[in-house]
Amino acid sequence: MAEPSPKKSKARRVLSDHKRVGKRFIPPMVEATGGVEGINWIEQLLPELLWLGLLNDRHSTKGPSLAVSVMKAAKEATGESPKDWFATTSSYLRLSEEQQRAVVTSLSQTGELESIREALAQLVSFYPECPLRFLFVDASTVALEAYKPEIEAFKTILVSVMNRWEQPATLAQASAVYLGFASGMLKVMEGMALANFPEISKFPTTEESKIVAGGVRATVSMVFGIVQGSKASPWSTYFWNRGFELQPCHGTWLR
Repeated sequence: MAEPSPKKSKARRVLSDHKRVGKRFIPPMVEATGGVEGINWIEQLLPELLWLGLLNDRHSTKGPSLAVSVMKAAKEATGESPKDWFATTSSYLRLSEEQQRAVVTSLSQTGELESIREALAQLVSFYPECPLRFLFVDASTVALEAYKPEIEAFKTILVSVMNRWEQPATLAQASAVYLGFASGMLKVMEGMALANFPEISKFPTTEESKIVAGGVRATVSMVFGIVQGSKASPWSTYFWNRGFELQPCHGTWLR
């Protein structure tokens, strides 16, 4: 009998923690929890993780590290458990004004505040009630407009993350998982797909990166379901209602 090729053997090892149902491979977290019902990417998750996608779009591979800096600054300001996620936009609603100022001061001292503002200026400009607006607390309206937010450019980014399985949305979700690892909230056992998390940087060019991506999506849904539940957050609801109010957009947001 011929020996299996190294490539096939590696794929089998990566998939060893998955359950096969027909042609689909179910990640162990989904199998263990019975899946996460009622979590909608467009309505619930996208508005929560869009800020991560914007950081990635503006700063490429530096985006996740900037997100970690925001998370760490928030944790230091709040003194909350190291296992708190701070990956969703809504999670920043619980910061007091004093804590918000502390986050801005911390990011300013590290020299990262300007880069973060460059990426998020569009979101904050078009969505005045965005929970991350405090990052611009010392910036006037004129100063905010200096970042030249353009609705068409913002729409292009938004549309790019609407397909949860494409690269922009997948990498935004990967940033959320990375925050989980960085905070200590998420841990994986050796042999699981997420144990090879760095492979996600190659998505979707390798089979292994596609498998890791499946674990990333399952993890985000599971953690979000635990933290938020199946109901849309006030921020998510506001995000889509505000989107339809933006006159230049009309009905093209969901196209």
